[in-house]
Amino acid sequence: MKKIFILSAFLALFSCFAQVPIEMEISDGNGAVKAEWSPIQLGFLPHDYTQIFTEKTEIYGLSVGLFGLKQQSSVLSFAPFCLLNKNYFFQTGAFAGTGKNYALSVAPVLNAAELNYGLQAGVFNLENSCDKKYKGQKKPFCGIQMGLVNVGGGIQIGFLNFNPKGFIPCFPIVNFPIK
Repeated sequence: MKKIFILSAFLALFSCFAQVPIEMEISDGNGAVKAEWSPIQLGFLPHDYTQIFTEKTEIYGLSVGLFGLKQQSSVLSFAPFCLLNKNYFFQTGAFAGTGKNYALSVAPVLNAAELNYGLQAGVFNLENSCDKKYKGQKKPFCGIQMGLVNVGGGIQIGFLNFNPKGFIPCFPIVNFPIK
């Protein structure tokens, strides 16, 4: 039964990527198949051959992880621990981390983003754009954070909001940058 499942999964992959060159990746431990892009990604853990495609593959479709997922980019991502470099549409999981959030990231426990251009919704939301390495850089659009505790830059709506660029750095209900 296991052999039939694996064979049918690979046949489905090869039929989807008849025009895209792919090769088997055995040495780097980041996934079973190396490709530039894919419409779907399935995984169990965020590393070591537990994902069909390598973490550097761009996913222009659905990414699903049983326990965790680590991917370069994705359009729809669902996993308890979801780590993306770029979120283009919707990301969810108990813990959602992304380098750049361009759309919607929803996590009941923790949302973390290096740069947030979209909406982060969850109990705890964190954006690192106020770190020293981003000092002096201007973002074209401030993202929005909605949650119990919000930390970072952008417009914040929640019980406790900390924004070092705000008029009052720590303020309840609503906070936004002015600097």
